[in-house]
Amino acid sequence: MARPAPTLSQALRRPDGLAQRVRDRILALITEGSLAPGDQLPAERTLAEQLGISRTVVREALRSLASMNVLEIRHGAGVFVAPLDLASLIQPLQFAVSMDHTSLAQVAEARLVLEPGLAQLAADHADEPDVLRLRELVAEAAAHVNDPPGFLEVDLAFHSEVRRLANNSFLLRFMDSLEEFARTSRTLTNPIPDMRERTVRDLHRIAAAIARHDAVAAAEAMREHVQHVCDALKTSAST
Repeated sequence: MARPAPTLSQALRRPDGLAQRVRDRILALITEGSLAPGDQLPAERTLAEQLGISRTVVREALRSLASMNVLEIRHGAGVFVAPLDLASLIQPLQFAVSMDHTSLAQVAEARLVLEPGLAQLAADHADEPDVLRLRELVAEAAAHVNDPPGFLEVDLAFHSEVRRLANNSFLLRFMDSLEEFARTSRTLTNPIPDMRERTVRDLHRIAAAIARHDAVAAAEAMREHVQHVCDALKTSAST
């Protein structure tokens, strides 16, 4: 016999960490599907009465979830479950990561795991117009090698194109959500001597492997490129 779906009022027994427990219970209800994007939560006073806690505790929990982009507090209307798209959920992390070289290095390590696979998929799916676009972006990167802001945009565009060519909508959304992290890391690595020239060589190798539909070579070229980024971030952190 199926157990009844848990309710928000089931959760709280200990007096310590009440706001966190309210927050965790709301997150669990969303994960279980009992609350969906667009659903309105009960009023603050109602929640406090149902849970037997103060409105201050409820308010703290709701504000915490709003800061995570899980809830939307609409003044005069109430509190609603947010759309919960990946880009919005990851946004609160962006400022913290941008201030922390260690976190940026870990983002680069995540890229080291994921992006070679994307390049491999791109090599399987790319057609002639796709290859032409990649070659155009490599040429644009070479033309902007002495223009760091312009080079940054071309570099991001190249990686975005590789993600698109991988033809995997989940990976595309996930990696697109990391783009601001990647942009921040590049603002640190671009000024390093010879980094832009090395990146142009890397992008050329990646594009050439994709053009040959050589998935193994494309993955290896991308892996070496992102490893160069990891190394450059370590250099930047030590200076």
